[in-house]
Amino acid sequence: MSIERYVENKIHEYLVEDGCSERIARQAAQEGRAFFNQCNHKDPFYESLCHAGIRFAQALEPKYKFKKLKPANAKPFVNQKPRSRKHKSQQALI
Repeated sequence: MSIERYVENKIHEYLVEDGCSERIARQAAQEGRAFFNQCNHKDPFYESLCHAGIRFAQALEPKYKFKKLKPANAKPFVNQKPRSRKHKSQQALI
């Protein structure tokens, strides 16, 4: 299975589970795959899913409201002063 097909399937699954009709989800997933193929996205799958859900599923099925996912967050790396690895009980022995 190609990555494009995988992305399309995952977008389709998410939209159907989220309450979108099968036919509309299929069309939106195809548009999401086309958006994914444009590249140049920070998080290609997330942005393609949001694009498919917001732009196409809502336009084609007005009663459907896309619940935008929270993007994956990572703690930023902070350069800190190194801490001593010695235990306090060892400090007393020195």
